[in-house]
Amino acid sequence: MVRENPHKLEIKERMKELIREGKPRDYVIDTIKDEFKGLVHKNTPYEWWKDLVQEEDIKEWEKENKKEVISLYDHKRKAKKDLYYWTYNRYMKLLLDFETNENENPDLLDEIYKLQDRLNLYLKRVE
Repeated sequence: MVRENPHKLEIKERMKELIREGKPRDYVIDTIKDEFKGLVHKNTPYEWWKDLVQEEDIKEWEKENKKEVISLYDHKRKAKKDLYYWTYNRYMKLLLDFETNENENPDLLDEIYKLQDRLNLYLKRVE
């Protein structure tokens, strides 16, 4: 018969706190081993981890947190698109200014080349 650890509930609650803080599994288990040294066997937190990730409150937290991560990803994707279109519009405006000017402005031409390189770089990243 296996003996029940008297600190099991306390340790599991601490593991839940660390999970809700967004810490990875290895960090959680190493922290538990350090904080509860001598009170828990070195392999026991791994078994408890399997039980904890199946509990309903942890699953709900992961769903909520996943939405935040997805929204952050969408935000970054939108920012990259906005930056590309801003650069493209600036490039087209400078190109039009260059075509309408009768005398060549080397600074304007240099700016056009820089924006063209930047647009090419954006397109390479997308591919």
